[in-house]
Amino acid sequence: MASFFSKARLATFSKFAAGATITGAAGFHLWTRQCAFDDTFTPANDPLFQHSLLKKVNPNNNPDFHDCCYRTVSFDKLRPDLVEDALSGGSKLVETYSAGVWGRYGEHVPVAVRAIWQEADFDTQAFNIQRKIMEMARKDESNAGDLWEKEELLKSTYPVGTAFADDFIVIEKSPSSILLRGGLSPRVAPDGPRELDSIISLGADLDRQARVVSFKLKSILLNGVSDGNDAPLPGPAVFLHQQYARLLVTAGVDHCVA
Repeated sequence: MASFFSKARLATFSKFAAGATITGAAGFHLWTRQCAFDDTFTPANDPLFQHSLLKKVNPNNNPDFHDCCYRTVSFDKLRPDLVEDALSGGSKLVETYSAGVWGRYGEHVPVAVRAIWQEADFDTQAFNIQRKIMEMARKDESNAGDLWEKEELLKSTYPVGTAFADDFIVIEKSPSSILLRGGLSPRVAPDGPRELDSIISLGADLDRQARVVSFKLKSILLNGVSDGNDAPLPGPAVFLHQQYARLLVTAGVDHCVA
């Protein structure tokens, strides 16, 4: 199964981007307007780029595409139990955020936006339908233990080793972040480079003084086996990737609000 940010999924999303009316585009922007991108997410400023996983999957230091989509939410808009647990050093907030990112996409889109998408001929069930198609095409004994159903994705606490949809696997987990590897099946080159790699970090960072949480989705996309210098996500695909990221962050945050 291709990464969530693969060309195939970006092409599916382009149905919306290319076919939406001006009203539809405005509605999508309105729904995801609280998301932004952090220009400081660079190798010089973020320790994720120094993670040992990156050295394994990109030994030749091939060029990558990277960005960080985030949304800041005040404590009083979030579920009190999640905030209390996070303040005590627990991981329920980032677990709930992750469950929303992967489990809420599609059918939890607000009614008004869903109507706009349908007008633009963009199926609001796109991810769930695609997941089911891939399940029929790829699910076998080797990956039967993965999380495949929406309910499983919503209930999981995403411990290390959790694999879902023969795509992503949880590599590392802390009380405020979950690191995943995707792109190809977790069974393909699990300890080395491969043609398509997606390193995804989901984070819920608390600012106790300002009483806000910064929900983040950091992406590093690369080809670890290529000898070329081509960008892994060229041209219009960057725009489509960032719209996907906005959707996922919005879905994750919505799963945490009171």
